[in-house]
Amino acid sequence: MGRRSAVLCTVVMSTIALGLPAARAATPVLRPPVYGAIERGFEQPQGPYGPGHRGIDFGAQPGTQIAAAADGTVTFAGSVAGSIAVTISHQGGLETTYSSLATVEVAAGDHVAAGTWIGTVFESHPGAGEGLHFGVKLHGRYVDPQLYLASSDVSDALHLAPVVWQPPVAAPPHALWDALRGPGSYRSDVPACRPASDPGPHAPPPDSNIVVEVAGIGSHTRGGMSAALYSHGAEALGFSTRRIFHYSYRGSGGIFLHEPYSVKDSFEDLDLAAKRLRDLLTRIANLYPGRDVDLVAHSQGGIVARTYLTRYAASRSRRLPRIDHVVTFSSPHTGAPFASNASRLEESWLGRGLLGAIDLARRVGAGIPDPRSTAVQELAPGSTLMDSLTH
Repeated sequence: MGRRSAVLCTVVMSTIALGLPAARAATPVLRPPVYGAIERGFEQPQGPYGPGHRGIDFGAQPGTQIAAAADGTVTFAGSVAGSIAVTISHQGGLETTYSSLATVEVAAGDHVAAGTWIGTVFESHPGAGEGLHFGVKLHGRYVDPQLYLASSDVSDALHLAPVVWQPPVAAPPHALWDALRGPGSYRSDVPACRPASDPGPHAPPPDSNIVVEVAGIGSHTRGGMSAALYSHGAEALGFSTRRIFHYSYRGSGGIFLHEPYSVKDSFEDLDLAAKRLRDLLTRIANLYPGRDVDLVAHSQGGIVARTYLTRYAASRSRRLPRIDHVVTFSSPHTGAPFASNASRLEESWLGRGLLGAIDLARRVGAGIPDPRSTAVQELAPGSTLMDSLTH
């Protein structure tokens, strides 16, 4: 493929298979019960009743769902010394305790798998403020939980396909024009794209998950379908259409949990778009309790999916499904050069004239991103949103 062949940059991320190192002999590797910074570390107690800090405290908002750190059996779930706690026994003599909780969702004797939701956060210690206290014992003795926690580095779960087309680096207006036209055959030195061959019969779907597809900026479903992802998406992987839901930038209150949306809707605040994805996933969880979800997203849709995962997936105040896989195509994970170039157009008379032409084209119905829109500004490298996702 030539340098300007069609872009296909694929990110596949599994939130479950993190590629973690092998567990210690006879003891499991523990996953963090909540996603949050460790605000207080372990302090080895001086004797059974001496001072110390018999665990670590995670920062977490009240109502955040707590996950079992490993497979095991619940040995205690209830009130103790004025606070609510859950204790789980694991293989190899390891035992984990979660306190002080707001609610408990398990009972003594329950067998739980790693990641099972066992309760919700209230405060790390009575009167100490919001958070979760997480304690670990090995053969009855308190140990530092961080010695048994898996690394939160998910880099081994990220897989990038080679990018065969790079975005233009020329200054506006040429870079803007290239970005609007996209990769293709409008230049004489680029060979025309060839139609794909028939892939043949679809293989069985790879899992039993529900699929949620999230289209990109400039797409619409009101007045006709413009999102190729929605018309040529997960069906090609063998998924039944009954298991595929199309995300809407307008909301999930319509038929098939999709309210038809316009091009303008896709230019709105991406945090709002992530909240609408959360609402859709909540409705799906009500229809299919216990089913995992695969997110498949194109272009800006990949940033919407990441914003949801970063800001809302860990807050389990409402029942949400577990996200098993995330697949994104052509998503600007480090920011979109077009967005940066657009902000520079105001600096010259030629750029301002081009902005006027864009406004005119948009008024007649062209699906061109509005350079002044909130979404475009948020997609710019170095924007507050892109920096928060990076961190």
